[in-house]
Amino acid sequence: MLIEIETNKCPDIPELKKFEREVKAEVVGIDDKYKNSKRFWNWAKGLFSGVAFFEKFCDGVYRFQHDCGHVWTEEKAKQGKVIKCPHCGKAVKSYNLKFNPPDNQHRVISVLYKGKYGVISRLITLYKNFSYSRPEGNNGPKIAKITWNILEEQRDILTWDGKYIGKIHETTKRNVPYWASGRGKCHGQCFNRWYAEQEYVYTYPNSIKGIFDGTIFQYSQFEKVAKVSRLSVIEYLPDYLKYPKLEMLYKVGLYKLAHQLMRTNYEWQSDFRNRKSDALRCAKTLKDIGIVTKEDLKLAIREDLGYDEVQAWSEVKFWKLKKKELDFALNFMYGIFDVHDYGFKYEFIRNESLFRYCMAQVEWENSKRKIVDFIRDYRDYVNDCKHLHFDLSDKHINRPKDFKAMHDHMKDVRKYNDNHLYDDAMIAAYDYLHGFVEYEDKKFKVIMAKTPQDLIDEGNANNHCVAKYAEHVAKGESVVCFIRKVGEEDKPFCTMELKPDMVHYDLAQCRGKNNEDAPKAVETFLKKYEKWFNNRPATGFDESRLVARYYKAVLKVKGEYVSIWDGKTKYKIGEIKETETDKNPDNVATNGLHIASLEFAQDFGKGRKNAVILEVEVNLHDIIVPDAKDQIRTSKFKVLREVPASELGEWGRQHYKEVA
Repeated sequence: MLIEIETNKCPDIPELKKFEREVKAEVVGIDDKYKNSKRFWNWAKGLFSGVAFFEKFCDGVYRFQHDCGHVWTEEKAKQGKVIKCPHCGKAVKSYNLKFNPPDNQHRVISVLYKGKYGVISRLITLYKNFSYSRPEGNNGPKIAKITWNILEEQRDILTWDGKYIGKIHETTKRNVPYWASGRGKCHGQCFNRWYAEQEYVYTYPNSIKGIFDGTIFQYSQFEKVAKVSRLSVIEYLPDYLKYPKLEMLYKVGLYKLAHQLMRTNYEWQSDFRNRKSDALRCAKTLKDIGIVTKEDLKLAIREDLGYDEVQAWSEVKFWKLKKKELDFALNFMYGIFDVHDYGFKYEFIRNESLFRYCMAQVEWENSKRKIVDFIRDYRDYVNDCKHLHFDLSDKHINRPKDFKAMHDHMKDVRKYNDNHLYDDAMIAAYDYLHGFVEYEDKKFKVIMAKTPQDLIDEGNANNHCVAKYAEHVAKGESVVCFIRKVGEEDKPFCTMELKPDMVHYDLAQCRGKNNEDAPKAVETFLKKYEKWFNNRPATGFDESRLVARYYKAVLKVKGEYVSIWDGKTKYKIGEIKETETDKNPDNVATNGLHIASLEFAQDFGKGRKNAVILEVEVNLHDIIVPDAKDQIRTSKFKVLREVPASELGEWGRQHYKEVA
């Protein structure tokens, strides 16, 4: 089918097929006037960067040749240097003919037409090809020749009511050309493959004028969109109908905010929770975004600020900062957003005070990365203090003189002696996720942590705090992996934390020994790992399958399972039990469903004649916090079965012997 229906308001089938035929005839029947337009060709060739080729002669003089055809000589030349062509005056990049020629350049161009049923876009790829020869013989100069190839990839239509999008491309069958539905061909393969519609699109400006007059798109600001954002008409206009505020953002010049609203760049597509674009979509005015005053607006336009920058500026503008401190303060707020969220504040310290403390603890060189590391470490330090019931309102606790020393000390103080509590949950996460994250090449290998003991051993060997991440992994909030050198898999090297998005690569941090940055070789490996991660099959990933099995001791009274705790709550095999739960991780032995390891459940049921052990299944994301006495508090679980005595070892034999 030519037309892909994007609305529930669908005409009857006979009318739809007639409509498709009429649209297809209109799209196929448009002419090729642009090909004979000198103005079009001058504009299209101007989209490419200029190149000046040079070659050194035996007398030490360099012969230059610009791709406009002009030739001249100079006494000096440097690869990659930008110079001016003395003939046409254009800035061009120097390229040494001694090396391999530059890759063929291409640009994707859209030419628009105003049709009866909608706006039609012809998507064209223009190639600039370089070839080399010595027409005067082997001792003569090397001449670079430029040829142009043009290829029409596809034709698209968006109907004037914005309800229908159609795509067709030209193909052949038995050497007979015809138009088929769908987009054009795929170029390249593996990581380098691309479709024309996925590239930046340069829309021919002369074909835009007047095309939207009298339509619902007449105020869409598409002329500015085509010039600034390089979006195709088919990509932008449906978003414009969904988000009318795009007109205002483009009109005033807030282009980065417009891109983030549409999620047009990779950073925003891979954002795990899409927090930024969701916040932009909910905003009704610029004040909701954080642009309150005229000065805020002028700054946002001048600096082309995005959502992060606006939120950061809306807070730091009230701080008393010196000029040299402003960049540091903005980077600090970006780090807060990355680690926590927008509007985050600790209850015991203001963000400005924490920034001053961070500035005193972090070296200013390469500060952006170190600021984020500090904020992550501070978060972990605060969690340790809460777990050990330290008074965070005390300035000596929330701002120790030597933060790194105190952070490391807290790591030693809070030893996870009850790590067995996380065994089942971590093993469940490993069993399901390790196939999505483990990878190796000739130098390095990525291995997922399987048990809390793995984290303890890694933390002790590398002298960092990864042991404390057992809780995050057990709750499905993080995925911790070890980077090993091939052939030295048993020797700790680097540790990395991934966010639990198994579709897009999202690295939280990667640390070496003593919490140092990973070596450059590992950073290079991670770029390769990112490509593999984003292109490996991940269609089988389902968060609901991140489940672990735990146990619960209950009383069996007249064939019914009754809670030992209150003597009222009943459980049934196959039942999904859910209740109101205290979600404050600082509270223990409070409202919620409590489950535990098999050893604890056996100990809890010991001495009660009617006690039996139920096996339950819990999703890692439903786990709230490790509770008192080696238990886990959760909001929901499923009762699987009563564990038979044969699986309970010595406890089962002794318990049922006492009951008998």
